Amino acid sequence: MLYRVIALLIVAVGLLSIPSACHRESVATESKDASNPTGHVAGVAAESAEKPLSKGPTEVITLSDANFDKLVLKADRLVVVDFYADWCKPCKALAPRIAELAKENKGDVVFGKLDTDANGKVSGKYTVRALPTVMIFKNGKPVDTLVGLWPKDYIQKKIDSASR
Repeated sequence: MLYRVIALLIVAVGLLSIPSACHRESVATESKDASNPTGHVAGVAAESAEKPLSKGPTEVITLSDANFDKLVLKADRLVVVDFYADWCKPCKALAPRIAELAKENKGDVVFGKLDTDANGKVSGKYTVRALPTVMIFKNGKPVDTLVGLWPKDYIQKKIDSASR
């Protein structure tokens, strides 16, 4: 019986360490896709991705190496960036939470997502080594980083503290 309790504790502790579930080294290469010479993310209109942010969107915007400086570093408000990869299961679990936060913050905070596999330059610059990683930017500088799968209310608390 004691061995079963110990085994259950070990399993429980292993489940609590979800942030390392998608641990990997970032690949900081600047590869250009021959079929996509502009560097725009497929499925996103180039004109909408490159517009300056006058009023913050209430949905998550798609970021890339090409538009990161303009949409994040030169933004006039707090920006939350979700670094993710399509193969990362915790990233897929985090995505709806980020989308809900974007709607709840009503444009006061900009929320973006950046595919680390397709955008190695930015993920390498900020040394993203585990996924999911959420970085909060204020005045073009990262002020907080969350690695792993966090509850929505905890992410909101971090946003609130960064906005002060």
